[in-house]
Amino acid sequence: MIKIQLDKITIHLVGSERLSFPNDCCVYLVSDFNASILVDAGTGSKESIKAIIDNIKAIVNPTQVEYILVTHAHIDHVGGLKNIKGYLPQAKIIAHAYAAKVIENEDAVLSAAKWYRTELHSVDIDIKITQTYTIELSGGVFDIILTPGHTPGSVVGLLTTPKERVLFGQDIHGPFMPEFKSDIGQWRQSMEKILDLQPDYLCEGHFGITKGKKNVKHFIKRYLDQFS
Repeated sequence: MIKIQLDKITIHLVGSERLSFPNDCCVYLVSDFNASILVDAGTGSKESIKAIIDNIKAIVNPTQVEYILVTHAHIDHVGGLKNIKGYLPQAKIIAHAYAAKVIENEDAVLSAAKWYRTELHSVDIDIKITQTYTIELSGGVFDIILTPGHTPGSVVGLLTTPKERVLFGQDIHGPFMPEFKSDIGQWRQSMEKILDLQPDYLCEGHFGITKGKKNVKHFIKRYLDQFS
């Protein structure tokens, strides 16, 4: 498994199209001294769930996973929520209030489940946010920041340690479709906000990990130029 080793925090890629299931997004585990955060949950196929849970178990005791962050409500990111929550019952699911409504209502269009020809299974969202939400870790601070554009309920995670910043920016590359209520103007504003954060790493939803401020900036600007 690919990982980023920081001072007191380790980040592992625990799910992806190669690690867990072909339709899965990149799923990340942020492992702190005594608490962990899972970022997204894959499509929810049996193969996906088993692989992601097995990979988590190889890194930490599952009881240490305190949060599951939903970056947005598309099926390749949230299809596994219900079953993964069953393996991690103590973990609180965090999502933007808009994404929470899509998930809890099993909306087949806004979740792209219809597009993927599968079903979204409702699960209760424990923490519904409409502004920045902060999780204090022993090795740093994890901020969940609103970044509408790809969907109205898109968010990113920003891990700030004493020396480095890691951005969990799922689906920075789009796509942008009317049925998802995408808004390229909002997306551009969100990307400019992300660039101002100057992250040292980008953990993206389908392209894995990019290392180095210059490389992260180049990755984001490439898409800004493409959709200018």
